[in-house]
Amino acid sequence: MEESAFAHGEDPSNNMLTVYHMDGENLMLTHYCMAKNQPRLRANTISADGKQITFEFLDGTNLASRDVGHMDKVVIHLDSPDTYRSQWTFYAKGKEQWMEEITYKRVDEKKQ
Repeated sequence: MEESAFAHGEDPSNNMLTVYHMDGENLMLTHYCMAKNQPRLRANTISADGKQITFEFLDGTNLASRDVGHMDKVVIHLDSPDTYRSQWTFYAKGKEQWMEEITYKRVDEKKQ
């Protein structure tokens, strides 16, 4: 599970949550988005070294159609045991609208 706290400004209502989980043999994620929908993405490509995983849209809740704005694709780069990046693609009105990249770093709570 990852939380994107204040990913889009200082308003705490903009926090988002992504949960990674298995569905049978499929690696999935469900993204609880500030767009007020919950797209589910399936890992369709995993690099041979396991350091890059591409998730693509499968379905979602609170989406009247696929053309409603939602996170549609994410590429995860496992850079080190303590750092990874995610590149998110937003989809609306029949096409990709924008992409954002987020870098996550493990926090050593003992040092805080």
